[in-house]
Amino acid sequence: MGKNGKSVKKVDISTDKARHIEDLNKLAGLAGSNNENYPSRKEALDSIDDPDILGELAKSASDEWIKLEAAIKCNNRHILHDLLKSSVNENVRLEAAIELDDQNTLSDIAKNGAEYYVQDIALNHITNKKLLLDIVSNGISNRIKVTAAFKIHDKQILKNLINDMKDDWLRFKIASFIEDRDILRELALHACDTYIQRQAEQRLHNMD
Repeated sequence: MGKNGKSVKKVDISTDKARHIEDLNKLAGLAGSNNENYPSRKEALDSIDDPDILGELAKSASDEWIKLEAAIKCNNRHILHDLLKSSVNENVRLEAAIELDDQNTLSDIAKNGAEYYVQDIALNHITNKKLLLDIVSNGISNRIKVTAAFKIHDKQILKNLINDMKDDWLRFKIASFIEDRDILRELALHACDTYIQRQAEQRLHNMD
């Protein structure tokens, strides 16, 4: 009885806990299945906070993205390393490399990635100057080479690059940074794109 003479309802903690575990197991089954669409699996995963269940999902989920996100949530670096080495999905490998701060893998993706946006994301997470220099030398596209060179902030490297550039916009970006008046004048007169011509003219004017 309570102080006011009324009965006090007892809370069965063990029942509530069992119900909570049952709910988590249902969510885990949904997140790890191959029968629901990805948003439904992701929503289920987001509702799970039990590290043991997350660890099991990281090991056994049918969807690599669910494996990845479960591994990140429970900080299972072993699974992240496995995904980094074995996944054929470049985006999964990228996210695992970012989480692990694996600079070598990030460099490999930046140099050889199949999509520009994947290359850019990888490059944004690289801090190792030696790897950035390697990208400048061995990247599969001039665009990624130039972006890496700008991260190093070395005018001499950019001067060396500009001689091999055929893309007027990349040449304009470099010439503007290193203040190469000769190339800017050339672009102002002969660039294929009139927008680049105007930009080169404006840059020359601002340098006077």
